[in-house]
Amino acid sequence: MKTCAHKRPSAPFLSLQSIFAKVEEPVSRYLSDVPPVTPRRKKKTGRLAHVVTQVIDAGHAPSRLLRTLLRYHTQPVYLLSNEAHVLRALEPQAYLSEPSWVRGPETLFGLPRLWIEQEFTTYKETAERIAAQLREWEIDIAVFHGAHPLQLYTAYLSDVPKKVFFDHGSLPPEGIFDQLISCLPIQGRSERVDVIPFVIEPPPRGAQERLPLLTTLSNHLDTRLTPPMQEAICAILERCPEAHYVALGDTSLQSFHPRVHFPGHCQEPSSVLGHMKIYLNEFPHGSGLALLDALGAGLPIVSMAGEEVAQSRYGKEFFGFAAHSVEEYVETAVKLLTEEELYRQWSQVAYERFERLGTPQAYVEAIEKAINQ
Repeated sequence: MKTCAHKRPSAPFLSLQSIFAKVEEPVSRYLSDVPPVTPRRKKKTGRLAHVVTQVIDAGHAPSRLLRTLLRYHTQPVYLLSNEAHVLRALEPQAYLSEPSWVRGPETLFGLPRLWIEQEFTTYKETAERIAAQLREWEIDIAVFHGAHPLQLYTAYLSDVPKKVFFDHGSLPPEGIFDQLISCLPIQGRSERVDVIPFVIEPPPRGAQERLPLLTTLSNHLDTRLTPPMQEAICAILERCPEAHYVALGDTSLQSFHPRVHFPGHCQEPSSVLGHMKIYLNEFPHGSGLALLDALGAGLPIVSMAGEEVAQSRYGKEFFGFAAHSVEEYVETAVKLLTEEELYRQWSQVAYERFERLGTPQAYVEAIEKAINQ
């Protein structure tokens, strides 16, 4: 674990107007009557709460990380879901989803300390209810997952002694949180930043027949398989007649090449990836935890270098390679499909990089140690 150099902000929290001016979904129409932030209480209980936007079973990356944190926690843990993606008639929403008790029952089952929003009114009212619940439970540390505006608004209203932001790829404005937990180094922040690389459960290892299959694993194929990405896939397939591209995940996309296939959602990626040969990382956005699934299965990852969004850096950071042009991206994939010795070397690198990450238990211990300092 690395801790970036930092300094504590000397100014008070930013105004809500300035916070939401910097996010894509401003909720400014009720900001004028927001009360001042309540001073934070002194730490006394050691209770830790995770605040999330939704809970989804199976392959959803943020929920996979959440399940790891809940499974291996070493101190009392509480979970609150604000259900930010359930339809709210009075709020602008770019993405809609069914509630967590429909999409995440296996994760939620048996949790002793759980609060889920059931009144889908305004963000303001939800934020106030969660802030009140955190106060009632006497939570000392609240970990907010992701930079959805409702998360930022709730954190602003909450009086917990310590507010931690858990980075899933998009960073919050400064002035809300005391600490950031990220899997990649972050420069130029005033908050404390702890760099703790993601870790997932290791997949089963064993000899599996590698087929000439290229793959991508994503819940957002509709937006991640951009036209340039599709053109690159077609170029690879034209040069490698035996290869097929199999994109794992729900999508409304139609096949754009005779050897491009969309089989749908994959419940257990580890059971499938072991038969694939190469992971094609989307560009310009890029995959997240799916890259770790690929590493664990021994798949070389072909990525495109980029800084447009944080996740575009994951491919280079996790595997160690990123192409600097579409031509290099295509050429690398073709070489891996046609040069067995190069493929064997890169596959071994994938296994080694996965093992170097450590265990899920150690990952959770590192996070809890960092946020309790």
